[in-house]
Amino acid sequence: MVIDFENPEVAVVQAKDAAKLAKEIPPEERATIPGPRVSTPDMVKVQDRVAALVAQNLPAMRALAKQIQDKPITGKDYATDVTNLVGQASNMLKELEKWRKWAIGPEDTYVRNINAEVRKAATLAKKIKDLGKQKVADWKSIAELERRKEIKRQEEERKRVQAAIKKEAEEAGVEAPELPAAPAVVKEAEIKVTTETGAGVHTRKDWVWNLVEIKDVPLEYMMLDEKKLNSAVRAGVRNIPGIHIYQKETPIFTGGRRK
Repeated sequence: MVIDFENPEVAVVQAKDAAKLAKEIPPEERATIPGPRVSTPDMVKVQDRVAALVAQNLPAMRALAKQIQDKPITGKDYATDVTNLVGQASNMLKELEKWRKWAIGPEDTYVRNINAEVRKAATLAKKIKDLGKQKVADWKSIAELERRKEIKRQEEERKRVQAAIKKEAEEAGVEAPELPAAPAVVKEAEIKVTTETGAGVHTRKDWVWNLVEIKDVPLEYMMLDEKKLNSAVRAGVRNIPGIHIYQKETPIFTGGRRK
């Protein structure tokens, strides 16, 4: 059933219908988790095979790293020698990647498909939760408005009674007593609910902010827009006040070739 979230009243009815339909499914037809999954012998063999291949390659890769680390930075062939060592490591990794993709191929597709299916429900559940948050927040705002209106009504009533007391006191030639300035306490609407589904809701007060005037914000709270700066530099901008634009040379290793 597709729930119409654009129409909250219809959505509530549809949600109730969906819940009723789920309860009508016979227990024997409802999906049950059979128990924890275990690795099959074939899966264990594949895992052990890949682990063995990695174990065989790691010592050689560590040796390559040490050669690069210890190699004196001198000689006309230095860049060629280092590139050759990097290429050897890259080729080892490429070979291991082939085995990795072979090993996880069926399971990877299986996991992706299951995640995709459950994600449909997760997306819908999040939308339901967000809708619920908004609606409860709206209810809280309406309740707060009513509370403030009641406080105002009580204050106006206090003033009316005070005026009547004052008039009567003047007519009697006595001093009028003063009523308490504060109106009767009207409690703020409280949200603390637990339902039969196990779901609950309560409110939490957090300090938040919103921008009023950006020119008044101290520099310590500003952040450079690195994405915009990078785009500008790539587009050819070479002069931005407060920014040093320069060329940085970076070695780029290309894919190796197996001998």
